[in-house]
Amino acid sequence: NSAVLMTQWWPFLLASIATYSLLPRLLSILIASWRLRRCLQQQLLHSNAAQHLLQLLGSDSISTRSPAAETMPLQREAVDSPIPGVNQLPDSCHQAILINWSAADKFAAKSLEQFRQQRNLAIVGEFAAGGQVTPTQEQQIPSKILALASDLIWLRVKAWEPPLQEHRHFLLQLRETVGRQMPLLVTLIGLPDSNSRQDRQIWEQVLGKLHDRSMYCQFVIGQIP
Repeated sequence: NSAVLMTQWWPFLLASIATYSLLPRLLSILIASWRLRRCLQQQLLHSNAAQHLLQLLGSDSISTRSPAAETMPLQREAVDSPIPGVNQLPDSCHQAILINWSAADKFAAKSLEQFRQQRNLAIVGEFAAGGQVTPTQEQQIPSKILALASDLIWLRVKAWEPPLQEHRHFLLQLRETVGRQMPLLVTLIGLPDSNSRQDRQIWEQVLGKLHDRSMYCQFVIGQIP
């Protein structure tokens, strides 16, 4: 009986299908699944920017703006609290702490360096924020600023990126820790091919609503590096 079964056609067919079709495909699926999990772990979920975004998505401090508000004409008079320009920055500011948000300074490095030299500013501390570090490290920036001898906080942001709740939360936390007496210079870096005037108005409206009397605003046109 065993010899008869071995000479029939269907055992050979089943063995051929399992050997040359099912097993190679199953092996390919297992290898592809393993490589996909390894790629996601190394390049996406374990990066600082991804962890920062995931924490923001799970936070209740995120707010969105309606599409209609983006297209409404901006009125200069709508700013609740006018922001003094950089020309009104006190002359007593010489020791500055730099906060670089989303690597904004690389778009206007030359202009910012010229301004620093003109104002005779010494950078006594420098911090990266806005997705460049983990959320925990970003929350520690205000307390680290207290440990440095400085008389100016210099924040650099991209003007073409609209201000989010994340920016407002960071500024409020900064003022709560450092206080409202130390001057805060916010440098808006725009691009030549962007709608710089509208970008500037949007930022000034949002910053003006913070009612920060020690905040000063500077607008610089940069370029794509």
